[in-house]
Amino acid sequence: MAGTKGSHGAYHALYTLYGGVFYSGNTANPVLTLYSQAIQPEVWYLTGQELSGNGYSPQQVTFGPIQSGSGNRRKIVNTSPVLFGPATADWPPIVCVGLHINSSGYPYALLGYSNVSPSKTVYAGDYAFFPVGSIVFEDD
Repeated sequence: MAGTKGSHGAYHALYTLYGGVFYSGNTANPVLTLYSQAIQPEVWYLTGQELSGNGYSPQQVTFGPIQSGSGNRRKIVNTSPVLFGPATADWPPIVCVGLHINSSGYPYALLGYSNVSPSKTVYAGDYAFFPVGSIVFEDD
């Protein structure tokens, strides 16, 4: 599966990931989620349809330190592969990915998201795979 570049909320994701949340003893962990219906920027906290069942579950993602991006932007890049599945039945086409904080206080709070183009269908017995360096969130 092709990697993704973060869009809405990338600055928030960078601030949250590196503003003390993970280095202050908080139990939050970043997780990546897959969507069959895109998150809309106007009401991003109310939209999108996360996959469920059939072998799907959100997966933890590890990012390296903040790096210089294009221009004056900053970015974070995954430093470990992320593997979803195996699918026990065909999953609907994946059109969007989300980056969330998974904590006991507010599970799956959305930090940022990006559309996946072209969409990807994961068939029974297959996996969705994001190699190292393929998940990039860059601030606006």
